Amino acid sequence: MSTDAKMQDLHVHTHLSDGLSSPAEVVRAAAALGIARLAITDHDCLDAHLDPEAKGAALALGIELVTGLELDCTHQGKELEVLGYGFNPEDEALGRRLRQVQTDRRRRFAFLCEGMAARGEPVRPEGILANATLV
Repeated sequence: MSTDAKMQDLHVHTHLSDGLSSPAEVVRAAAALGIARLAITDHDCLDAHLDPEAKGAALALGIELVTGLELDCTHQGKELEVLGYGFNPEDEALGRRLRQVQTDRRRRFAFLCEGMAARGEPVRPEGILANATLV
């Protein structure tokens, strides 16, 4: 590897999907690791790329923040996770569609929790989803 090569991570999640940290915390952690190029690829969610604190941290720390997204989909009966890059996080049509995917996922999750409760295994979805945009 050349000494000019920059470290990069093009598949990172925040607490907006199934990660644990805020977008700005992810950017700061990446900088601490020496990562120069970072793609936040939350599941069906571009909200991290609208976060002014994350954008400011990336700018201040010299990190190239790549707009990314992990799309959860089904093809021929198989669940797939597809990474995509270069989306416009301010695209209203895309934002509406992603919010619908998140809403549908929450409904399905609530339905599954109700089924578990009916079998004597109570699960509180609000406790599990407290900090998540989706799951």
